[in-house]
Amino acid sequence: MKIFLTIVFAALASCSTVLVDAPLGRAPSEALKTSDWDGSWFAGDGRFRVDAQVQDHETLAIQVYVCKSETTGFELDPEMPAESSIEVRQMDGFYFLHLNQPNADAALQGLYFCLASIDDGQLSLWAPNAAFFADMIQREQLRGEVHKREYTLDVELQAPTDDEFELITGSNLSRAFLWEGPMCLVRLPEFMLSAASRQPDSK
Repeated sequence: MKIFLTIVFAALASCSTVLVDAPLGRAPSEALKTSDWDGSWFAGDGRFRVDAQVQDHETLAIQVYVCKSETTGFELDPEMPAESSIEVRQMDGFYFLHLNQPNADAALQGLYFCLASIDDGQLSLWAPNAAFFADMIQREQLRGEVHKREYTLDVELQAPTDDEFELITGSNLSRAFLWEGPMCLVRLPEFMLSAASRQPDSK
């Protein structure tokens, strides 16, 4: 799981994290399109691969792979539960992606989430700003719990009311997410995947 959080949700165990107890945003107005989402998405200079498949109107089934070496190629991430999925919600030109792990054993409760945009085979992801959410909770403008560690924060956010959601996505949107240096995943066309998977003939 740590690998997936690293490449997709920018939430390593050594970094601050934000979780929410229910998905943010509204259900997609149209069913997710397989032409937009299905396929193999690569990140980390091609060292990581996320295979996604539209499962229903608002859910993606995912499998995460790690490239162990050029010889062995990609292997399933053993820390990622096989039934993991992404719940997708919308917000004015963006998506909220929520990592759902039904059987994960975690000290923190809730869904990891990020803000996303998708355009022609490129998926850009922005992690939530833990400092912003912690500050808003401490000011009692949002509800949740803040767990302070030596250098980092863990934030467990309660699903916001409509007014609270407006606080996050309105004038505070520039503070609520880490906009500098988004994580980008690129989907390779099927013919390129097929070519990459072929091994050269032995001499």
